[in-house]
Amino acid sequence: MVRRIGLFSMALVAAAGLSACSSGIAAEAPPTTPSGASPPTTSAPATTPTTAAPASTAPPTPAITGYGATLAEWKATHVRDKNYLGFPAYGPIVQTPSGPTPQYIEVQDNGQRVNQFIESLPEGTSLAEAQTDTLAQLPGNTAPGALDISNQNGSCAFWSLTSPTLAAAGAGGDNGEVVVEMAYDDANGEPTYRPSDINTITIEVGQNDSTGTC
Repeated sequence: MVRRIGLFSMALVAAAGLSACSSGIAAEAPPTTPSGASPPTTSAPATTPTTAAPASTAPPTPAITGYGATLAEWKATHVRDKNYLGFPAYGPIVQTPSGPTPQYIEVQDNGQRVNQFIESLPEGTSLAEAQTDTLAQLPGNTAPGALDISNQNGSCAFWSLTSPTLAAAGAGGDNGEVVVEMAYDDANGEPTYRPSDINTITIEVGQNDSTGTC
């Protein structure tokens, strides 16, 4: 009996020792943040600074020096003939069937811009050449329109044109319309339409009208 009690006591002692050893091995705890401290943060990636696009500006209005020009613009490129009677006349003296005359006569304005004038062309100017000369008197974006022949009070051609530049400048009609009368004026000033000989063009506000008076 003593032996059995001794073995049993030894078993209890051994079991107690194992329990004590196992309780002494503690699992590693995760790191903790000290009380009151903020957790670490990850900074956002740096961004590349951007440059603002320059503000767009409207293109400047092209200068007008012929029909539709301001009086200052017109006078800067045309010399007035102070000896001519009547409406202002400008330019060099040219020969016409009715005698010598300034190149541009009866130059009129609406108080701000030139809105009508008569130009004398050299003898033998063809219709195509007269049209080229007309376009040179108008802004570059002028669009040609219809060409009609009128037999009212003689005969002549009426050529319609429009220009956005004239419209924006308040010259011509509401949409920049102008009409050009083309004819051969004889010594008495009587107009006759001759496609091979146009010596007079008149540029004024308006639209084409085949029944217009020459």
